[in-house]
Amino acid sequence: MGEVVDAGSRVSPEDRLRLHAATVEANKFFHRELSRTKAGWPVNLLREGGFGNALSPAATWRLAYAPDSRSRLTDYLRELGFDRRTLLQAGHSKRTSSGALVDRYRGSLMFVCRNSHMASTGFVAVGNSGELHQATPATPIHRPADVLVGILEQIDLLRQGATPVIVDHPIDAMAIGQLSSSTTRRYVGVPTAGSPLSIVQAQTLARYARCDRVIVMAQTETEGPGPGRGLQTSLSRFFGHVLTDQRPPGNVMSGLARTAADREDLLRILSVATPLRSRRNIVNDEGIHCISPSAVVPGLSL
Repeated sequence: MGEVVDAGSRVSPEDRLRLHAATVEANKFFHRELSRTKAGWPVNLLREGGFGNALSPAATWRLAYAPDSRSRLTDYLRELGFDRRTLLQAGHSKRTSSGALVDRYRGSLMFVCRNSHMASTGFVAVGNSGELHQATPATPIHRPADVLVGILEQIDLLRQGATPVIVDHPIDAMAIGQLSSSTTRRYVGVPTAGSPLSIVQAQTLARYARCDRVIVMAQTETEGPGPGRGLQTSLSRFFGHVLTDQRPPGNVMSGLARTAADREDLLRILSVATPLRSRRNIVNDEGIHCISPSAVVPGLSL
């Protein structure tokens, strides 16, 4: 049929702008869907996790929801004038065996991804049990290893010198940002969204940060000996101080953020973060004690 352009194919500047525009409109659609969802697991997950304010029109994080429908997003974008080729290239729609276009994203909370210029490129998705997955496949404008989640939402804090805190899950990043906004305004949560932080992502983060240090609270694959080596390799190219938290083994963030005293403990832990390399003898083979998405989602309240 010739409608799908390989992710590595070149597209014209005009087509690239069209793909970005379709992604912006998809995000608007998903945001409206969440605002219309008065009940159900997306609302319950956010409220039970302490993120009820994310449902407000004035919320910093513009959360969104992809309804569990066959083609509502596809139909909406087609009505706006986007053609089949654009929807397939952008990754928002897929073809059935009969050739019909249907929605790629269904029944998930959606977090928009942005490139180094803060243009919308695609999405990562969170399911009803908190599981995270890359929703948008590689496309001419979207490479999962080249984009970040949550940077534009926290750009003011970054410009004020807040320290980036690298976490695994977007909801963990929201937790750090919400804690910071209500207290010291010294930290910004940056999720790796399930994969090691790449050189491109580290460079983008450094481009917008006004701080020469970064704190790692994420679990990732390592490169060579020592925990967090891969993250350190990427981040140390752009940040003078790559630090990590000093939580006791097995102590995850959900257990540190439920009460006022717990929140104070979390802020203290962040404030005394130490160089990542120095932890090798402390944790041995256990790696970086990460924030666990499955632990954060059910009971986090900031």
